[in-house]
Amino acid sequence: MMSHETLERRRLYFNHLNTQKTEEIGAPAEIPMAPCCQYQDSYLGAARKHHKPKVPSNSPPVANASASPATVRTGSKEFLKSKSLVRNRHDEIDWVATFLNVGFDPSSIYALMCPLRKGRWKVEEENYTLGLLRLIESGTILLRHGQSIRGYIGEKLHSDDMRVLKKLSNCKIFHFAKLINPRLAEEEKLDMNVEGAQEVLDRLEQLKGEFLRSVQLEALVAVRKYLSDSSLRDLLNMRE
Repeated sequence: MMSHETLERRRLYFNHLNTQKTEEIGAPAEIPMAPCCQYQDSYLGAARKHHKPKVPSNSPPVANASASPATVRTGSKEFLKSKSLVRNRHDEIDWVATFLNVGFDPSSIYALMCPLRKGRWKVEEENYTLGLLRLIESGTILLRHGQSIRGYIGEKLHSDDMRVLKKLSNCKIFHFAKLINPRLAEEEKLDMNVEGAQEVLDRLEQLKGEFLRSVQLEALVAVRKYLSDSSLRDLLNMRE
């Protein structure tokens, strides 16, 4: 066995060697950052640099935005001239019957009053959409130049474009839609020369009616909001 003195001499010798190596090497070298870490640090740095605290806004969320009473009042004057307008025995507008007549057509006052539809799809809405797609596919419905299929469907459903896009992309029954090469014209129109066009259009009208009945409560709630404006209410109950 080694004596205590021998062990002490060895300890001092190794300490001396370690001191020399440290002086030769100097401070530990900086470990290079992996490329992904550099990117992440750069990204986070930029985010911190350009980050601004959120400022509370007095404007309502876009999703809840709808036409102002003034805009609706202007549209109401045209609405009163519509042949689709239905009045009850008290000579007041029958909002349910009128909605089932005109729906969300762009010229309809409901297109102004009702916010774009969002959320879960109704079965009636899916059936109506399928009917529209089949007529576009057959060439019975011609879209206007520059109009997309999802834009056309969105107008008919009074729905947010992205909501329509997600449905057409993710639902199996609509997968054929991406293969449709629609016929185009200067304006939207129907080609009644397509074989069986009238029969299919009659069926589409039924599907549209079922869809409108399924969403009529939403439309009436939106109408009630505007009818709290007495001047608009009086205007709409006038005869032209």
